[in-house]
Amino acid sequence: MNRSPLRGHRMAFTESIIAHFRRLENALNQALARLQDTTDTEALHDVRINLRRIRILLRPLRGTPGVAQLDNAAASLKEAQNALGDWHDRFVWCRQAENQQDLWPLLPEWQDAQETALERAEAALFALSRALTSKTRDASRS
Repeated sequence: MNRSPLRGHRMAFTESIIAHFRRLENALNQALARLQDTTDTEALHDVRINLRRIRILLRPLRGTPGVAQLDNAAASLKEAQNALGDWHDRFVWCRQAENQQDLWPLLPEWQDAQETALERAEAALFALSRALTSKTRDASRS
């Protein structure tokens, strides 16, 4: 059987991407678990960073035959990253308003917007979790 050396390089490349993805997925899951600890001020930042790293890792694979299902996961990643960013911005605004008397009149409206942004972020993270879980299940069946 005559195998092309290119095939071996592709397999090594693919295995490298999968290993890197699994490390990032593990780091993301750890950061998501840390969100429960309200004293961990870096957890949200770590979630956002890991989401961005996963998106960057998947970007070159767009349109590659056999990995088209990643497009939905990538869209979910982007939505989660955007929703978390929106919530974080509103969270910072509310903390700032609590400490600046001239912003107090805006606080109720900002708190409502923060709650809405949090609900959107939670929904986006749930959709992301479903997308990643289905992709992991699909990959393990292959």
